[in-house]
Amino acid sequence: MLRSLALLALLSPAAAAQTPDAPAPSPAPAAEDAAPRAPARRQAIDGLAGFVARSTVVFAGRPDAPPHRLEIAYDFPERVRWRIEPVQDEPAPGARHLRFQFGAAVWLWLPGESASTALDGAEARRVRLQNELRRVALTWPAGLAWSPAEGETRSATLPELGRLVAEFAPGAAHPRRLSAIFADDREGLEVYDELEWGEREGRAWPTRWTFVVDGEPVWRETLDEVQLGVRHRDSYFRPTDRRAAQASDLQLQAVDLPARVYVRRTLEPGCAWPEAMRRAEATVARWSAELGPDLAVDPRPTYLLDELARPVGFEVRLAPGVERVPAGWTRGARREGWTTLLTELADLGPAPLERLRAEVGTVGAAATPYARLQREGDRVGWVQLVLPLRQER
Repeated sequence: MLRSLALLALLSPAAAAQTPDAPAPSPAPAAEDAAPRAPARRQAIDGLAGFVARSTVVFAGRPDAPPHRLEIAYDFPERVRWRIEPVQDEPAPGARHLRFQFGAAVWLWLPGESASTALDGAEARRVRLQNELRRVALTWPAGLAWSPAEGETRSATLPELGRLVAEFAPGAAHPRRLSAIFADDREGLEVYDELEWGEREGRAWPTRWTFVVDGEPVWRETLDEVQLGVRHRDSYFRPTDRRAAQASDLQLQAVDLPARVYVRRTLEPGCAWPEAMRRAEATVARWSAELGPDLAVDPRPTYLLDELARPVGFEVRLAPGVERVPAGWTRGARREGWTTLLTELADLGPAPLERLRAEVGTVGAAATPYARLQREGDRVGWVQLVLPLRQER
């Protein structure tokens, strides 16, 4: 039986193992997508605006291989983003899989590809039903009209997509099995089987289950963390290469940049972000140990950027309010500038920088741009992009 393209591309063990040395480039997408339909207005489900769930996945066909980390973000009702990658300090290039839903539009970003792939028709509908299966598993039974109980089974129909079926053990309050049956393929079946349940923050959540497709186990999953009340910008639910037309929609803000005491280091041309962050954070740690508590070091490095928003150097700064300038350090002057927030490091590129330059060009000459990163464990969250003015004061 033909499985969903989305499932094969994003979730299969074979795809998860891909790390091509020289991937063929994908055709560039149009500057603006003609999305089938924009998302419905944001609306809470059972009191939740959305969530971010992180889990550990062990593929059934590779039980001895390193596990994978799966992170899924939902802003209800129609904004979804999946991300899966090996649990390693530095995952191999091209090992990350991404899947996006924005309304009725669905995209995949396959390992090693230079551009995202848009899905349509039955494949897009199948992904949307897969997303609803996951959503129901984590918010059971909210958001759907379930049929009256027939023995240990209940079902809910989603127009054009298919239906979901919940099966219960006798007397159980939560299903032991959730299934998605696709409207375009009566025999197509995706199942969360052997569901185990627990409680987090006063709500019932599944803790472990087996993901099964067409009767074959794909992986065993353990839910590690659920964050409630997390909200994202719309751009987070679109691939970065599908956001070019939205550069003019960036929220820009004029800022007063205070004088800071800093030491600066240069990076060699072509230094990638992982290495730049490693060096900058090691330098922060070294200076923190050397200067001690009397000269507190800002724990967040500042990354200097070139015209394409690539790292070319970094600054380690003393915390605000520190007046004394250690030997070899520099006191900068106050200046004005413009800033914008990006949802992740992948958003940092020429487009938002050019948008800032256009704004700065109306009031003065720009200086070297820089970025400040919000680290969330081993990944990068929000990115603040700053473009100072040359005039110091």
